[in-house]
Amino acid sequence: MAPKLLAQIPLGTFNGIGGLSDNPGDIATAGARFESAITILITILTIVAGIWFMIRLLMGAFAWISSQGDKAAIQNARQTIIHAMIGLGITASSFVIINLVGYVLGFTNILSPGTVIQTLTP
Repeated sequence: MAPKLLAQIPLGTFNGIGGLSDNPGDIATAGARFESAITILITILTIVAGIWFMIRLLMGAFAWISSQGDKAAIQNARQTIIHAMIGLGITASSFVIINLVGYVLGFTNILSPGTVIQTLTP
């Protein structure tokens, strides 16, 4: 008996994740659902980045206050605050960079992947 390849083993049906599915009747709304999933992912990542910025900023501020005049501790606290602000700046500028890349590649609204996918179809 010849061994079966992994690709020959049936895995069952894919029921989808969060509204995305393999149901052929859902093709008309697939772009909108995909765009919604990407939008939710970007929103969650942005919120997590904002919360992380606040945590790091507060940690730096607390370290500065509790440094008691120690120059090395103040320098470490200052670096923590600066790194938090740089991270927030990168997060905020990522939207501008993504839109600029989309504009250069010819996509007017690259943050709407459903629209981009529809423009790619022949």
